[in-house]
Amino acid sequence: MNRRLKNLAVGILLFGVAEALPAQETPRSEAEFALPSWSTGALSFVADIYQFEGRGGKTAIEISYAVDLSQFVAQPSPSQSQVLDLGIILREPRGNAVVDVHERQPITLSRDKADGVFSFINLRRFELSPGPMALQVSMRDSVSGREGILNQEFVVRDFGKIFSLSDLMLSAQLQKAQGKSVFEKGGLIVVPLPSRSISVADSLSQLFVYFEINNMKYAPAETSFYGIRYEVHDARQNRVFANTRTHLPKAGNNSSRIEKIPVAGLTPGRYRLSLRVTDLATQQACSAAVDFACTPGPQTEAMVLTMTAEDIQKYFDQIKYVATDRERKIYWQLSDEGKQNFVLEFWKSKDPTPGTPENEFMMEHFRRLAYCREKFPGGLNSDMAKIYIKYGSPMEVSRDVSTAKINRPVEIWTYALDGRREFVFVDRTSDGRYVLVHSNHPAEYSNPNWMEDFAN
Repeated sequence: MNRRLKNLAVGILLFGVAEALPAQETPRSEAEFALPSWSTGALSFVADIYQFEGRGGKTAIEISYAVDLSQFVAQPSPSQSQVLDLGIILREPRGNAVVDVHERQPITLSRDKADGVFSFINLRRFELSPGPMALQVSMRDSVSGREGILNQEFVVRDFGKIFSLSDLMLSAQLQKAQGKSVFEKGGLIVVPLPSRSISVADSLSQLFVYFEINNMKYAPAETSFYGIRYEVHDARQNRVFANTRTHLPKAGNNSSRIEKIPVAGLTPGRYRLSLRVTDLATQQACSAAVDFACTPGPQTEAMVLTMTAEDIQKYFDQIKYVATDRERKIYWQLSDEGKQNFVLEFWKSKDPTPGTPENEFMMEHFRRLAYCREKFPGGLNSDMAKIYIKYGSPMEVSRDVSTAKINRPVEIWTYALDGRREFVFVDRTSDGRYVLVHSNHPAEYSNPNWMEDFAN
């Protein structure tokens, strides 16, 4: 699944959060989520960036990446090795490459039967000077020729020599180091989780966070301490977990820690982990945060939407007025993964400008959904919502209360759609829930004698 589909998934999840919130609450906007980047092209992979204090005033950049090996084509002969062609380029704003790595990595196409994971995960570390940077990661299946490319711009942090906190690295795999490894940190193997997605269906699911604390005040002859507090908030800003550790002894100016984040009790959705460290000798504090997602079932890199029964109905409600009869029927015949792929491909097919990051059709559609939820009694299931979502804002609105001829409030919407099209709504039950009683649009309900039904 390429980056465009991942971005669509993010949009669907975030719009879903906004739809579920009460009117007085303010939902997070998409820009507030620090989300991993996904590739574009025929080969889908994900990459995440972590920044730590480096040596000699430089910053250590760690780039972790994961690719679903089910996308690869096996060699025709078992004796032939499978190869992943990898490229990593880091460029400064003027275009000169400060890192240009191209290598061929052997891989094994055999599923890990112990945990069902079928991904290749690796990490590369570079030391860079602070400033703007452009990252390009490319991967290619040497057998099929399928290739994916990821581009991301970011700013290399300047840690300096002040009290600071590194980026937060999430991990679902932690064990004691038995030898040299790119994942080794302080005697432990910390395998990063570049997708930042973890299943909560398994009660044994674990999530860890690794971070480094820099330049605390420390004197070997004195006993001094620091404290940490971390919290997890859901997408509605509700705190679902918090923990505080006070008076942790310092072993030097710098320290690294791993904390376990309980996820087994969390419901599927998006969360933010916020962490704050306080140097108790100076009362200085610094903070960092990272977003992650909990999924309802065994996580593969291909599953990016939460798929509870409520979610499945919600995704259908989002498309039901702009999908064809056949598409609506197909949706309910698919598996959960099939429904996810259907939804993502549906919105992709509606994008009027596929060469740009934004899907203008989807953005306008979800604006209409939000408007209808707030404006019309009955929400998305009302006739007014159906017409507004399909055709947008009317060119003209005519409102009439009960008259000598008609015994119910009437509202008529006029559109310039292949001529003048009218939609007549009547408040049958006097509760503000208007129903469509007539339209001259060929695709909508028609009853030219509607006035007789409501005559005094």
